[in-house]
Amino acid sequence: EGRQAKDSFDVFSYRNQYQDLRVAFGNNLKSYYMHYMSSGKAEGRKATGVKSIQNPITTYNGVDYSAVYNFNYYVNANPDIKAAFGNDDLAVLSHFVNYGMREGRRGCEAFNVLTYREKNGDLIAAFGDDLKQYYIHYMNYGKNEGRKAA
Repeated sequence: EGRQAKDSFDVFSYRNQYQDLRVAFGNNLKSYYMHYMSSGKAEGRKATGVKSIQNPITTYNGVDYSAVYNFNYYVNANPDIKAAFGNDDLAVLSHFVNYGMREGRRGCEAFNVLTYREKNGDLIAAFGDDLKQYYIHYMNYGKNEGRKAA
């Protein structure tokens, strides 16, 4: 349940602080307790006072989406996503990749898929209305080519 039994350890704070643990344990709260007891405390890991996600996950299935996605921007711009997934940065990123891109949701301030499509007419012939492909193109080519995206 994530109950706090001691002032010096808050499982949600511990989860929020460490991306490596979120990747390894996801939402399995027991694993965070066990990790802290077995090695986290000895490593000097912080276990209290962290209310928001630190260093949010941007890689999903081996692909780095940081060129078109920022966790804080996405949840603040999409209250429905924040309500559904809260501080679960992996679930939020999964939503963005599997649904948000197809829906044309803006994942960060630096990239607007509708602007990218409008400013880069050569891509319309290739991608048409498949919005996800514009994100992928920008990540793989457009950003490095200096194409307009916002």
